[in-house]
Amino acid sequence: MAHGTVHFGDRSLPRTLLPLANVNAFATVHLLIGGASIFSRPVNNFGEYVLPGLPLGQSFALLAQTEAGEGEQLILAPTGSATGPRTSSIS
Repeated sequence: MAHGTVHFGDRSLPRTLLPLANVNAFATVHLLIGGASIFSRPVNNFGEYVLPGLPLGQSFALLAQTEAGEGEQLILAPTGSATGPRTSSIS
C-alpha cells in the first residue's frame, strides 16, 4: 500500500470547488508499471491518497494528474535488506 500527499509546487492543494461556477476539480493518482496505468484513485480534499495492491519487489511510478498539469514520482524496488513502509509526496 502506498499513501502520501499531492500538492502543487507552491505547496497548495490540488482541489477547487466552486459550486456556483460549476467547478469541481481534483487530482487523480495513477499507478504505472512499465508505462501502463494499472489503476487510479482520486485524491481527497486534503491532497491525500491511498493506493492498495502495489507490486512487491519491482519498481513502479506514481503519476498525479490535474487539469493544470501532472507530476510523476518513480519508486524504486528495495535492494538488499531494506524493508519498511514507502511514502511519497508528489508535487
